Amino acid sequence: MKYFSALKIHPSGSSLRILAFPTADLGILVSTFPPCLGFLRCCLVKNKLVVLNLYNCYNLTPIPDLSGHKSLEKVILELCTSLKTVHKSIGSLDTLGHLNLRECSSLVEFLSDVAGVKRLVLKGLPKSIGKLSSLGEFSLLGSALEELPHSIGFLGNLETLNLMWCESLIVIPDSIGNLKSLSKLLLNGSSIEVIPASVGSLCYLKDLSVGDCKRLHRLPVAI
Repeated sequence: MKYFSALKIHPSGSSLRILAFPTADLGILVSTFPPCLGFLRCCLVKNKLVVLNLYNCYNLTPIPDLSGHKSLEKVILELCTSLKTVHKSIGSLDTLGHLNLRECSSLVEFLSDVAGVKRLVLKGLPKSIGKLSSLGEFSLLGSALEELPHSIGFLGNLETLNLMWCESLIVIPDSIGNLKSLSKLLLNGSSIEVIPASVGSLCYLKDLSVGDCKRLHRLPVAI
């Protein structure tokens, strides 16, 4: 199997629910499986797939059309460093609750509609982040992000925002005060200098963590 450095299937056969290719050298996926893995093509069209784990598939550049997988709940694309775009079909998966795109360093185009995603883990920030209306948890842990777009204030269902160790992040927009559901704001190790006064209007905020924010010199009076 020259296509894979590792292949895990749990369980095998027609009841396939979890498909994992950890640390696989994949330049193509699913539609071009070699003949010896042709049975997987049959399994993948039965709407049984729940988890698709492509962790560290560093040569993966496209994501196939996943619109037929109506039971898919979790897609892991962490460290897919050649991945440039996310197929629009992911936005139509009503069951999808977890999309991990952390350290997808080549990602240049993100979805405009992933309305059902509840948890997003990402290294870089998509421009369309404000459209993810169902997003409940957002992690940019260790990102090289320098700023947050004003549109982040449209994430009305966001409960957790993790900006820990974003060492290039200096400013948070005032629109963060519009995150009325936010209960946890994690800024540890970031380069934040000032926390916007609008944070004081976050009535559900229970955890504001600013440890190791060495450039922070002022907290809002309203907190």
